[in-house]
Amino acid sequence: MTMLSSPERYTQGFKPVLTTFDLKFPVVAEGELEEFRSKYDDKSDAYIAGESYRKLGMGSLLFGTVASIAANNGFLSAEGVIAVWNKKSYDFYINMGVGIFDEFTYGKLHGENLQNPFNISFISFLSNLTKYFLMAPAPQQPTPSPSESITTDASSENNNVTITGKIYTRVRLAKKSDLSHIYQLFYQIHVYHNYTHLYKATESSLEGLLFKENPLPLFYGPSVLLLEVSPTPFNEPKNTANEGFKPVLTTFDLKFLVVEGQVEEFRSKYDDKSDAYIAGYAFFYANYSCFNDKPGFYFESLYFRESYRKLGMGKLLFGTVSSIAADNGFVSVDGIIAVWNKKSYDFYINMGVEVFDEFRYGKLHGENLQKYADNKGKSEEESC
Repeated sequence: MTMLSSPERYTQGFKPVLTTFDLKFPVVAEGELEEFRSKYDDKSDAYIAGESYRKLGMGSLLFGTVASIAANNGFLSAEGVIAVWNKKSYDFYINMGVGIFDEFTYGKLHGENLQNPFNISFISFLSNLTKYFLMAPAPQQPTPSPSESITTDASSENNNVTITGKIYTRVRLAKKSDLSHIYQLFYQIHVYHNYTHLYKATESSLEGLLFKENPLPLFYGPSVLLLEVSPTPFNEPKNTANEGFKPVLTTFDLKFLVVEGQVEEFRSKYDDKSDAYIAGYAFFYANYSCFNDKPGFYFESLYFRESYRKLGMGKLLFGTVSSIAADNGFVSVDGIIAVWNKKSYDFYINMGVEVFDEFRYGKLHGENLQKYADNKGKSEEESC
């Protein structure tokens, strides 16, 4: 085998990394020469490394290169799902500096459960919502009758809104005008998990993440659905073609009163409806796997403010994301599930999510990630 030439030019935004390995045993690739001959340039004796090239330390080089790209380009982590049963793979990632979070496992909504995400307990849930079906044209919400008690208290001493009887909801895509609310909600989920020391976002940084001037196609980039609530019905959505998603209107029968205690902080800015409030969000984006030829969704987080928990709204919001995926050709909705949080764990099971307990969540971040940037050349050489 001959030496690879140092690349004189590269147009793909990444300069190829050249390395030499000392072999402790011969490598035989007979039968794979033509199938794996490289087509990158005119070098005829270069091959894409297949099965014959395991146990040579090349995994360290390849993973280290990915980590170096992340560290040198401002990415905060390299994350993935790690098989607990594969000790060699598990130990490999540990040795590469990856932190394993044994309290989290991997969940996936796919196949028939994705194509019909309401075929489990969600069927009965939707039937209680006057047979409302997500993504279908939203029915006009009825005007509350006098027997339905809706009370508001907006006095200066107690600026609260108390809702009893029925509560009206709207699920919609977030807009740039929602930035302050998104920032607050993202902060609140950090409070919920005692991770406020890790919260580095600002409204400006979130704007760059969520509302780029030249965004990816709808739902491929970071996407936020907001769930709004109101004591009075929402109007039928109009002129939403430019947003790419028609807001979903639903009505919930309340078994207990709901108090909106942060009226001004979470008042919706979407339209001129003054009694609509942001209750929660779902955050997701497209992800990719070598096992599928189409993307799926990575379901990053689902969160509701305390006043709006235990009302069934989590099913509505997760079901909406699942419906978007199924209706737009995405093959799955994947995410990390907390093993210790039984309510959350059972929620996703009931929504049709398949939980793979043989996998755990791994994350290369912080100082361990920055090592790949600070000593880039040295790391690549030592990884051999």
